[in-house]
Amino acid sequence: MALAIGVSLAPAAHADELADILSGKTIPLTLQLKDLNEQWRRFSMTGQFDLGPISQIFGAMFGGSTSPYFTNGRTVQIGGETYLVAYRANVVTPNMLAVIMSNGGPPQPTLLTPETRLHLSLIHLRSAGSLTDIRPFQLQEVLQESQAAVQAAASSSGG
Repeated sequence: MALAIGVSLAPAAHADELADILSGKTIPLTLQLKDLNEQWRRFSMTGQFDLGPISQIFGAMFGGSTSPYFTNGRTVQIGGETYLVAYRANVVTPNMLAVIMSNGGPPQPTLLTPETRLHLSLIHLRSAGSLTDIRPFQLQEVLQESQAAVQAAASSSGG
């Protein structure tokens, strides 16, 4: 299921000052998973400026996964451009050379908890590409998927 980028899920905010956004005055810089409710959606993103396919290939090869984005549909205007306000857990991108050279195997996925911090992402809607796998946010589903990923990585690495 894909979302047409031209359709706004919520009214666009007035022209925001970038400094106010980056200071956390108008939009929180971080949230926790437990702060989200049924008004939020989770999605993946692929497109021109996203490394989604590369991350997915790496995940398939080494048992990792990419972190979904979470949004309530709010948009902001900065410099005449529209950005979707979204949040995402920190994703550590492994150094491919280090992974190839190490005998310890690929990095293990992080177990998400209700207290996992989500960091602000401003997604430029004109260059975002496709928003895919859009579905309602359900905390228990996110936690179960994280637990399954950690268990799968541990079993594939012999741990």
